[in-house]
This record gives sequence, structure tokens and C-alpha cells, in this order.
Amino acid sequence: MFGLGVGIAYAVPINCGHRWFPTHKGLVSGLVVAGFGSGAFVFDQIQTVFLNPENKEADLKVGGDKYFTENAVLKKVPSCFLLLGGCYAALQLIGCLMLADPPHQYQQLQNMDAEEDEGVVQNTESEPNFTWREAITKTAFYQLWFIYLFNGQGIQFVSGLYKAYGQSFIKDDHFLAIVGSLAAVCNGSGRIMWGHLADKYSFRLAMMLSCGSFAALTLSFGLTSLSGKGLYLIYVCLLFLCFSGNFSLLPTATSKAFGLRNYSIIYGLVFTASVITSPIGAILSDNLKSVIGWYWMFIMCAAFSLIT
Repeated sequence: MFGLGVGIAYAVPINCGHRWFPTHKGLVSGLVVAGFGSGAFVFDQIQTVFLNPENKEADLKVGGDKYFTENAVLKKVPSCFLLLGGCYAALQLIGCLMLADPPHQYQQLQNMDAEEDEGVVQNTESEPNFTWREAITKTAFYQLWFIYLFNGQGIQFVSGLYKAYGQSFIKDDHFLAIVGSLAAVCNGSGRIMWGHLADKYSFRLAMMLSCGSFAALTLSFGLTSLSGKGLYLIYVCLLFLCFSGNFSLLPTATSKAFGLRNYSIIYGLVFTASVITSPIGAILSDNLKSVIGWYWMFIMCAAFSLIT
């Protein structure tokens, strides 16, 4: 259900944005998905204030992870889901009401501007407009799909377990909530940055920088337990800044490779990699972490990123 909702939330507004600004697809992708990535800046604080206003410590340790046992915290969890669901529904309704494709005249003007900027006469019909059946026969489709699959392992691990790792040596839940909020800002701003880099240079260069930086940071993430809060905060923010590139670069590459006409369907198919990424990530986290420990889990995540 989560993947279905995220897939719909990503593809439709990105497609709409690309139609309004066809010459800045990377930047537009980054701006659209930045809202998704930055949401935790607000909602991490809402969750923490609602669930744990007294900054109680997670006191139950199981397999290296810590859990709350305080009834004052646990009894608020169902109500927290209702609160968040209401906020999300209201925001999504407002967003849906604001979505609209540009008029035909606007698209013609955009094409004319692009022709003047590039100094050549372009025919819009020459742009790729693959159907989803044609797209799945192309090598580029499977390259994008596997990039999402392998990078998704590291992204899921870091975004899902950075707090659990922090709790292993930091006893301040409010500080960890602040870390999550600042990381969300880096996540959102990073999506814009990587999208702009793809527009200015290339998808390949931007993706290589994103993956290489993420791998280097993940390999050395274990050092943060020796240095305390400050280094941990810096590392988490940089990790979120690096992996955020996937969420603006992959939509941009999909649009450029296969066109806008069937973009929503084709990107939805690329996004199906999450169907495999999510359960594999959950299995690895649950079964391997207690056996090999945090350090080797970080190495494994870096290896997934380097494969791409």
C-alpha cells in the first residue's frame, strides 16, 4: 500500500512539471520530489512532540535495537496514525486541486524558446514517445530499474535504521528527532541540487557522484559512534543529501529516455523495483544485523551503491 501511494504521488506531479518546463526536467524533478523528502522536517517533530513530549528513553534492548516500553508513549501510537493521516489527506487534496497541464499555446512557446536557445530547428515529434510495451524492450529501462533496485537497498537501510543506530550510543530522543528533521532538509535540497546537476552536465555524472559519495560515507559511518552527537548529525545529513539524488535523477532519466506521453506508466514500471527492494531490505535488516553487526551492514550498503 505504501509503494502504491508513493508511486502515484511521484509520477503524476513530475509528469505535469515536465510539461510546464520541458527544458529543465532535472530541476523540475528535484523541486517536485523535494517536497516529499522535506516532509519529515515537519512531521518528525510532530510525531516526537505528540508521542514523546517528555523525552523518555527507549529502554528495551532487543538484538541491538532499542524500543519504548512506556505506556504513556505506546498508547498514543494509534492516535498518531490518525493525526498524520488527516494531515496528509488535507495536503494531498490541496496539491491535487492545483495540478493542471499547460495549455497547448504554452507548450508551443516553450518549444520555440528551446529552438532559439539551441540555435537549431527542432521538431517535437522527434522527441522519444515510447509506449510502455516498447519501453520494457529497451536496455535503458532495465538499467534504470536495476539502479533503483541496488541503490534502494542502501537508501532503505539508512533512512529506516539511522535512528536505531543512533539510539545505540545516543540517549536523547529529542536530539534524534532534530537529526531527522535536518536530514529531511538535506534530502529535499539535495534532490534539487542533483536535478540541476543532471540538467547542467549529465545524468551519468550526477549519478556517479551521488553513488560514490553515498558509498564513501556509508563505509565510514561506524566512526560516528566514537565521536558522539556532532559527527553523527553531520554524517546523517550528508547521507540523506547523497542518496536524495536517486529520487530526482531517475525520473529525469526516464523522461528523457522514453518521453512524456507515457511517462507516468513507464516510471511506475521503473518504480516496481521497490517491490523487490523493500522485502529484501527488511529481510537483510532483521536477519543479518544481529549476526554481522552495524559495521558490516554499512559495508554491504556501500557495496550495493557501488554496483550501480
